Amino acid sequence: MRWCTYGSLGYRNEQIKRRLNYAINHGFTKFKIKVGKSLEDDKRRLAVVRDVIGGHLDTIKSIVTEKTSWLEYVRISWNRKVLNANQCWEVDEAIAWIKELKDFKPMWIEEPTSPDDVLGHGKISLEAYYIFIFQAVNPLGIKVATGQHCQNRVLFKQFFQTNAMQVCEVDACRLAGVNEVLAVMLMAKKYNVPVCPSAGGVGLCEMIQHIAIFDYISVSGTVEGRVAEYSDFLHDHFMHPIRLRNAHYQAPTAAGFCTEMLEESTINFEYPKGWKWKELFEEGVYQDPRNSKPKHIQHFGIAPHRVPSATHYQLF
Repeated sequence: MRWCTYGSLGYRNEQIKRRLNYAINHGFTKFKIKVGKSLEDDKRRLAVVRDVIGGHLDTIKSIVTEKTSWLEYVRISWNRKVLNANQCWEVDEAIAWIKELKDFKPMWIEEPTSPDDVLGHGKISLEAYYIFIFQAVNPLGIKVATGQHCQNRVLFKQFFQTNAMQVCEVDACRLAGVNEVLAVMLMAKKYNVPVCPSAGGVGLCEMIQHIAIFDYISVSGTVEGRVAEYSDFLHDHFMHPIRLRNAHYQAPTAAGFCTEMLEESTINFEYPKGWKWKELFEEGVYQDPRNSKPKHIQHFGIAPHRVPSATHYQLF
């Protein structure tokens, strides 16, 4: 299954082009772009992304020629972008911002508002996805993706029941273990919501590969509409890091969740005793908590004695 990779805020045009071309050459077909800080800057970066990977019919037609190979045509046609707002908008602000970006035809908008606001996501979904389809404002539709900050299966149930989530980005670390992740996957199957596991943090890619593979083998039986997120981040600190082939996760051969870290890494980076932290303390980047005096928290309360009047209190 194809992965997503990040395009963060603050990148210059050439940086975006270089990163995208590298990813495309390694088989990526879906790309995640951060949005929400500046509408003008969002449009600038999305225009660069669209020019590099395609994204709408006019761009595809301008790229495809008689000499374009079938594989190249498929590559251009499949390359899609997803947007990630990281919870930065209020509900109405999210709707207005998404409408401004709809011409870039993203697959979905991720975490457009507070991850606990089920009804808010429902309102955004109605505007961004269903109305766009029915009124032909955007024939492709813009789905709402969320779930990586949902902390239990009950919250997922509410998202599913209210059609507030069209892409389920379950987080392997946020929920109470594998059993609760499986419960969410089964509910997603019932409500016909594709599971696209969230990754990016240290060790998350190692964990979600199991979820994505299990979904295909034992739950949904399909990869249609499904991707598994990928970030090239600190995999060399794990005993059984993920293996990639043409932008696809390869099934792990080791038992377990593949999250056991190398002993050297745990020793070097343990806070605050690891030697990497020692270097940062010596450089003055951070303060060693073992050398600083603890801050006492002053608790305020009303002393029942020595209160001469209703407006005179002794605080301790």
